[in-house]
Amino acid sequence: MISSVSNLINGFSTKRPDGINWSQLIHARNVGQVRHLAGSKSLPGIDQQMSDGVYPLHAAIRLGDVEMAKELMKQKADPSLRDHQNLSAYDYAILSEKKELMELLFSQEAGKALEQALAKTNHTLSESRKIQSQVVQLEGHLRQLMATHSASLPPLTGLHQVLAEGNVAALKLMESADLSQNNHSHHMTPLHLAVLSRNEEMVKEVLRRVSDKECLAKDSYGMTPMHYAAMYGLAGSLDEMLKRVKKEFHIDAIDSRQQHSLANLAVVAQQPKALAVLCQHGVNLDFASKSGCSATHLLA
Repeated sequence: MISSVSNLINGFSTKRPDGINWSQLIHARNVGQVRHLAGSKSLPGIDQQMSDGVYPLHAAIRLGDVEMAKELMKQKADPSLRDHQNLSAYDYAILSEKKELMELLFSQEAGKALEQALAKTNHTLSESRKIQSQVVQLEGHLRQLMATHSASLPPLTGLHQVLAEGNVAALKLMESADLSQNNHSHHMTPLHLAVLSRNEEMVKEVLRRVSDKECLAKDSYGMTPMHYAAMYGLAGSLDEMLKRVKKEFHIDAIDSRQQHSLANLAVVAQQPKALAVLCQHGVNLDFASKSGCSATHLLA
């Protein structure tokens, strides 16, 4: 049994022409030796496939070796390379379900994206300070909107109360109720109220019973149900609504009164799942709203 395991490892341990046996180092979890080699010379072959078709970083993550993965990332191993199964180091990190590995990989990627975004904006110091001030004002404004919005709603009765409370069972019993009505004092439709309940099942039930145009309805704040879905992180509901109105709605559009884009709302409200949905639908993170801030600025 021992010899068969040894043969298996040796089969994956073909020595690279550069003289470093990466497979042996990775499988032996020899982080110290990697550090020693890095201190004495560059590490050739760090981004070359090993005999089993994966790269050193892939292999370390597959073994769940956080320390080795950290060292390889420190030595500039490329996590975007894809192996013989078309998997990148990011894919292996997700498959590992190991929090430390996912944080390691994705925090590094976020840092690179931020550097690229900042380089792309190329603002002078005075411009950067102006943008920073605008970002602070926008964050304060949106947080105030989120904090006071629910409190500003008048007493709810009947259908509106069922919607706002997210009582899906009660709504299903009201099959004949007209969900296209707009008689709320803030001009909120039943779909608005369903989103504000923050209950994805409630939103799903309302969407089943209304036309696509309800996704585009604006309340007295100039906000569509999609804006609230982005703000409150209802990723599934946001995805469904965007699919319904993809021909009529421009994903970078700002609301008519508060002047916020969907992406800005998701970023300021710290809703990464909603932002991920927007990116899947092609949102432009560099698009600036009336305040002059883009989602890229907010992320920075």
